[in-house]
Amino acid sequence: MAEEFRMDSADVGAVVDGLAGLSARMSGHVSGLGAQVAGAGQPWGSDATGDQFAGDAGGFLAHVQAWVQAMGAHAETVQRHADDLAAAAAVFKQADQA
Repeated sequence: MAEEFRMDSADVGAVVDGLAGLSARMSGHVSGLGAQVAGAGQPWGSDATGDQFAGDAGGFLAHVQAWVQAMGAHAETVQRHADDLAAAAAVFKQADQA
């Protein structure tokens, strides 16, 4: 006995839209945070202690930059999942019509 696979294109479309919206919001938050950090100046100062806190390879700015890049990559991953799900839905819909 063969089992049927069914897909509700409206439900899948809603999930795709939700993922795409999430990705867009994530990207917006990441961009906003990056701009806010860049525009904050140097509240830690420019003395030796401030340079040690923020300036070296393990400092605050390096960590924030790495975090912003990682979160941007997560947003891109969510968008890729939305795109992949939309493509799969289109294939199933086309197969149903054939």
